[in-house]
Amino acid sequence: MLLHFGQAPTLIVSSAEVAEKVTKTHDVAFSSRPQTRAAIAIFFGVDVAFCPYGEYWRQAKKICVLELLSQKRVQAFQLVRKEEIAVMMDKIRLASTNHAAIDLSDMFLTVTNNVLSRSALGRVYETASGDKSFGELSRLAIDLVAQFCFQDLFPYLGWMDVVTGLVATLKTTSRALHDFLDRVIEEHLLSNREDDSDAKDLVDILLRLQRDGGLDIDLTRDSLKAILMILVPKPHKCHVSTSDSLMLSCGTHPSREVLNVILKQHRISKESK
Repeated sequence: MLLHFGQAPTLIVSSAEVAEKVTKTHDVAFSSRPQTRAAIAIFFGVDVAFCPYGEYWRQAKKICVLELLSQKRVQAFQLVRKEEIAVMMDKIRLASTNHAAIDLSDMFLTVTNNVLSRSALGRVYETASGDKSFGELSRLAIDLVAQFCFQDLFPYLGWMDVVTGLVATLKTTSRALHDFLDRVIEEHLLSNREDDSDAKDLVDILLRLQRDGGLDIDLTRDSLKAILMILVPKPHKCHVSTSDSLMLSCGTHPSREVLNVILKQHRISKESK
């Protein structure tokens, strides 16, 4: 079934036969995502999620899968996760000693933010005076990509995005994100990490790939920033709901005593591989 959302043609896959044609027979024709105003403004068309299907997309995806998201790379950041969890446990222990209430949702969110920042950028970047943090900017960028845009559906009404303030917000957010990542990249360049063994985070890895060459694509500064923005989205509150539910279950069911017997003094179990 073919529908038109404004002037955007939209194919509704309503049967297994059509699904097979879309995913197998004509998969190349459906491989690219629509180029939206927000995606172009924020990612410059060189990210992995929204760039057109082609050689650049294949090479960028290869970099992400083999260099950044492999099991070996994830295990390399295990110490970071352990340290951040240990810090959280110390805070919980201190609050318990003082009989103080704690916000577990906020703690889980902080741990996730810190792990992502340290693994990707090398350290935790705190909020500067009055400026939005990287987490806030990333969440705003994600929201803007999903926000309704007149130009995407009604190109002749693109001027309405100026009236609603969307264009100004896109420019401000994009500039702030790119300025922040430029500072991060410059910090890594000044550290002169030439040895591959010193690649401590995702920025180091991307800079090494850019320096060594050997790729079939031109890995520009904009490419590095766009890949980082896609790989390091900051979690929303809803992303920690699973952890909240787990803690609620442990606190309301007497069967949690089984965990105390099994774990005894070993309160932190190892990650599964």
